[in-house]
Amino acid sequence: MSPDSGGHAVRVDIIVSRLILGLLPHRPFLEGTFQFLTASAHGGKMTHFVDRLRSTPTARWYEQLAEQRRRRSSLARVPAYDQFEAMLRRRLAGSGGDVTALARTRFTQAQLLEETEVPRSSLHHMFHADKPPCLVYRKVPHSDDAGKPAEERGQGALSAMRISTAQGIWAAEVKVWTYWPCRDGWLEVLAGLDDPVRRTAAESLVLMVAEWASRNRAVAACHGFAPPLAAVEDLLVVSRSQLNPSDAVELLTTVTRRALQDHGRGPADLLNVVHDSLMGLAFDAGDGLTHAMGDLVASVSTLARLVPTIPPPRRALLADELGPTFADLMELLCPPTR
Repeated sequence: MSPDSGGHAVRVDIIVSRLILGLLPHRPFLEGTFQFLTASAHGGKMTHFVDRLRSTPTARWYEQLAEQRRRRSSLARVPAYDQFEAMLRRRLAGSGGDVTALARTRFTQAQLLEETEVPRSSLHHMFHADKPPCLVYRKVPHSDDAGKPAEERGQGALSAMRISTAQGIWAAEVKVWTYWPCRDGWLEVLAGLDDPVRRTAAESLVLMVAEWASRNRAVAACHGFAPPLAAVEDLLVVSRSQLNPSDAVELLTTVTRRALQDHGRGPADLLNVVHDSLMGLAFDAGDGLTHAMGDLVASVSTLARLVPTIPPPRRALLADELGPTFADLMELLCPPTR
């Protein structure tokens, strides 16, 4: 099922997407806003899914690579990422910014060696050796893997990404490496919530992928607009593996591609494009309204308790943010008669 099908004319100006996007540069305010949007009277019951996000196979791969860097035992890998990204940027600039042409480019090993100037021995050691810390040949055992579905062990996501060539492996690692700051911020906000909602986590993940793509155009475009493997795994965890891995890859590939091709579209617009597919594929249809109403009631109650403690200038800022949002919501619920 293609995320592009249908829904283009449907406005999905969900409250969380507008507020997150408007407040991204202001992290303390973002965290407070995200808190009252997703707070619940039953704090902590969703901690388990946040813990699983911390221990996905790609998260453990990244931690292993970071540890090797601290021990200075993997010095060649990150400079190779920089060389690969520099090559992609040169290619993109040489094509006049044609991201589609870059996405379709398939580099031979000879081209990779020539254009990145990475020694052949280093390339083989990093991306052909069947040993850590190669992302595709990762062997990072973890006791929590026992009894988990293949999707949560990362096998489904990895298979759906269809990574096989040296270019594909290199691109996959660079995509994860450049995406990690976005993921860290996303996970930090989720972890700080009393009771993060899976649907909100999925929606905000889409926003983060769009933000990453817009900030890393050459890396995001390469290898067919493939999304970061970490984002695919995270989406499977958030959806309790209800989402098919191939559908997750297709949906996030659409987000990446549209973020680069649709000039002038912000992350919230891209969420609108895939929102119906995301909710329909990843979550049970029956619980959407219940979750939304519960979140809204809890959020308004929390905000009402906080208002007396908020200085007047900040109240005015909140009013400016919330007024149009709730006006749009009321218009959707009770459209004016014509």
